[in-house]
Amino acid sequence: MARYGSSIDTTVIDRDFIEDAVYRIKLGRKGSGYTHAILNPPYKKINSHSAHRALLRLVGLETVNLYTAFLGLSMELMSKGGEIVAIIPRSFCNGLYYKPFREWMLQKSSVEQIHLFHSRTSAFNDDEVLQENVIIKLVCGKKQGRVTITTSSDTRFSDLQSHEYPFSEIVHAADEQKFIHVPVSPTHTGIGSVPLAARSS
Repeated sequence: MARYGSSIDTTVIDRDFIEDAVYRIKLGRKGSGYTHAILNPPYKKINSHSAHRALLRLVGLETVNLYTAFLGLSMELMSKGGEIVAIIPRSFCNGLYYKPFREWMLQKSSVEQIHLFHSRTSAFNDDEVLQENVIIKLVCGKKQGRVTITTSSDTRFSDLQSHEYPFSEIVHAADEQKFIHVPVSPTHTGIGSVPLAARSS
């Protein structure tokens, strides 16, 4: 932030984010809410009997990984119209364990844009990240509209492509699991592919 000079005031909050966020939410000390958040949260499973899991349950957030915990709490701390951009694993898009988080996210925000990297290894090979990551933009408290899906081979974005889709092609109304589908081209809506199963056994 220093490159922007003295016109920018910054504060570093040196506290556990989950503890601090739950404290603010429960005591009604969110203030006017944040207007923008940029997240690169930690990726780590949360033990079901851990203190963090208990804190998250106090605010009604049931989730199994730190990255969805950070994203979910950020939504709760945002003001109406606040924008969040996060780089996170794609694993939240499907899977039974992430259903409560998907419901939380879709209730509290609109999905504006999802960026998908074609290769899970080339985008972050310097950091030895093997997760398939996406960049997602959310707007809190906004009615859901069309979703922009962008793709590129890697972080140079030299072959960036962008397409818009109706939300009904991203989350299917009849899907009880609220799976999130990321079409890679206008001709590929995901119909008939694995995540589209309305039921699981």
